[in-house]
Amino acid sequence: MGKQGKNKYRDVFAVQRLLNGCMHLLKTSKTLDLDGKIGASTLAAIEEFQKTVMNVTAPDGRVDPNGMSMLHLELYSGKVTGPLTNPSNKPYLRRSDLIEPTSILDKAN
Repeated sequence: MGKQGKNKYRDVFAVQRLLNGCMHLLKTSKTLDLDGKIGASTLAAIEEFQKTVMNVTAPDGRVDPNGMSMLHLELYSGKVTGPLTNPSNKPYLRRSDLIEPTSILDKAN
């Protein structure tokens, strides 16, 4: 979901919740409205997250279920919990199911 993605309400809502859980890591402190709509604020927050937290020089503004942005969002979102990704797409499980993500994150570099 995100830029030029399939922006289904449920997916966008889930990512907005995760982004709100990461606002303490971003320069902006304004939380996103949980409206399930992909708008300028949500896209800007995705890109800022990719730049700031993931150190991506050219953020793509997308959060794909099998992508590194989703894994990072789930790892860094403080209080957000729940089965927001498909558990059959390992290793993209809930944060509580991820034991040691270092090797996965190292491969992303």
